[in-house]
Amino acid sequence: MTKKAVQKNTRTKRPARKKAAKKTARKPTPAQLIKRQREEIAELMLDACDNDMDRAMFFAEWIRNGRNATKAAKAIRPHLSDTSAKVVGSRLLTSVNLLAIFNALGLGVEEYIEHLKNGLNAKQIAVEKDPETGSITARELDVPNHDVRAQYHSKLGQILGIETKDGGTSVAVQVNNLINDKRDKYGI
Repeated sequence: MTKKAVQKNTRTKRPARKKAAKKTARKPTPAQLIKRQREEIAELMLDACDNDMDRAMFFAEWIRNGRNATKAAKAIRPHLSDTSAKVVGSRLLTSVNLLAIFNALGLGVEEYIEHLKNGLNAKQIAVEKDPETGSITARELDVPNHDVRAQYHSKLGQILGIETKDGGTSVAVQVNNLINDKRDKYGI
């Protein structure tokens, strides 16, 4: 090869690639944070379900479907008939250790009672917008929020067996009240 041919070949070569600049650590976006949190929760649920993916998926669907086991079973196994889904949902629900999952997620009885107490003492909130700055502030008023409190009272009544889900009084409580009234009346 001649010297000219060698020079011609070297001119047609691609230029060397520039080294990639070092990436600086970026702050995660809210979507990335939510994704990470969901992955952590899924991992906790899977551990609490003895690494049984079927049970963990069922639990997630059970929560998503308003604690309806039939709908949850249909969600994870769409080919099931309604009757089969009812049976499978019931079986899966009994096989899921709900207490272990709630404990793994940090949702124990103490947290539930604390939130229940807060709800029973709910107060109204005033939201105000500053016309000059446009900033919005919220402050708690010393006025009970009866709508919120009523929901928590109903839940507490259900837990204590005083109320039913439809808002009525439990039959057992009514009978006990009748018996107690008769005892008081007749001194029994």
